[in-house]
Amino acid sequence: MTFVHFPGDRTDSGDRRFRAIFDAAAIGIALIDLTGRIAESNPALQQLLGYTAEELHDKTFVELTFPEDLGDDPALIGAIFAGLRDSRTLEKRYVRKDGSIIWARVAASVVRHADGSPQHGIAMVVDITGRKALEEQLLQSQKLEAIARLAGGVAHDFNNLLTVIRGYSEFILSKVGPDDPLRADAEEIQHAAGRATLLTRQLVAFSRKQSAHPQTVDVNSVVRSVEKLLCRLIGEDVDLTVRTTDEACAVRVDPGHLEQVLMNLALNARDAMPEGGSLMIETGEEFVTTAANMMTSGSIRRHVRISMLDTGAGIPEDIRGRIFEPFFTTKTPAKGTGLGLSMVYGIVSQAGGLVRVRSEPGHGTAVDVLFPCAGDLIPSDVPVTPTPIPIGTETILLAEDDGAVRRLATRTLSNLGYRMLVAESGEKAIELARAYPERIHAVVADVVMPGMSGPSLVSRLETMRPDIRVLYVSGYTDERMEEHGVFEEGLSFLRKPFTPEEIARALRAVLD
Repeated sequence: MTFVHFPGDRTDSGDRRFRAIFDAAAIGIALIDLTGRIAESNPALQQLLGYTAEELHDKTFVELTFPEDLGDDPALIGAIFAGLRDSRTLEKRYVRKDGSIIWARVAASVVRHADGSPQHGIAMVVDITGRKALEEQLLQSQKLEAIARLAGGVAHDFNNLLTVIRGYSEFILSKVGPDDPLRADAEEIQHAAGRATLLTRQLVAFSRKQSAHPQTVDVNSVVRSVEKLLCRLIGEDVDLTVRTTDEACAVRVDPGHLEQVLMNLALNARDAMPEGGSLMIETGEEFVTTAANMMTSGSIRRHVRISMLDTGAGIPEDIRGRIFEPFFTTKTPAKGTGLGLSMVYGIVSQAGGLVRVRSEPGHGTAVDVLFPCAGDLIPSDVPVTPTPIPIGTETILLAEDDGAVRRLATRTLSNLGYRMLVAESGEKAIELARAYPERIHAVVADVVMPGMSGPSLVSRLETMRPDIRVLYVSGYTDERMEEHGVFEEGLSFLRKPFTPEEIARALRAVLD
């Protein structure tokens, strides 16, 4: 192939010099004839697009462009060669020979004869696929942050409403007998509120704003509780089957985080089955050998296993070892961020567990999540002797900005014998505390309130009344609570939605 002469250089040594620069350049370069076809390409461009020099010869950049990115390219190229424009820089996608898509930054310009007429065009092409991926990940992270903030705000509002619904339904149940037809209605309200409470907790977990608060939980119960939610997440074209072992499977983990593991794995399985398929969740027990290092034989410990098996496309062997890396994903930007499986790995590792993946292209994927057993749970059918709701005669300062929750808490604690000082804001609570001549035994303070926050209120109260006890309440996410320091050691905190009995017992614990 004859190399196109660069204008202004007519010597063989000049040609050799420019040929060396052309061939050694780290960016792709093409010389384009007046018909818009590639007359010459350098090795960097050939490697970038996956074609040989002969294959690129006589192709146009329009042919190589990803169809959705064509836009007005033909008209602009025509304008450059017609002398209406000298250059153009743009970012667009190209289709490589193997069908893969790359992002590139292209700078196209025209070289003219002495009389100003176009001689040929030059296009310099730089691969920016990696940069575009980082930009997309940043955009997705920002979207997730916005969704998380929305989810946290929605959860807070719902928690206030559910506190009221659960509280007043409990008031009704306390006043009607077992044969009263209103009792069944009130119980249905309570059950619905309980399900809504679970959904709100799952919403907060999905927003990734819940800090880890490990508890001893039954894996089977958690799996069954999220089954309906998973059905909605994966859609009607995926058949979900849940098989839980008959044995109680106790593990030490944050229940909200466990729900998040299940949701992320289910969503990942769904994306592997775009045409639909089957997803099975199984629980069981397994003995796992854990070794401290390569030189020790390790110990055998009983683990609870959650297996999620799909009939999707499977995972190729060459990427199987990378699926838990943050931001690694084979999905399109609209489908995923590469954070879901890394989050699963982090949650399971934090709980002392491990994750196994078995997959073969075309034969689906099985993911096993194993948590160390945490001992035995108290069987749910063992009768528990109820203890009476504790009462008191102390003076309580209540600071709550939500009117319905404020009225519910006031009624609950007044009925139990407490003397109540009620404020709708931190500022009003300070006024009441200054004016009240006797001892105030405790303050029940909402953490997040307009104007003065709960912790700010408590800080001022403690300077006025050093012996005052504190119970914080809130329906916001744990992240907001941590901002205010309410999870510091020694502080008492009650999460909304709470029932009248729960706030009564929490307050009594603080006072005692």
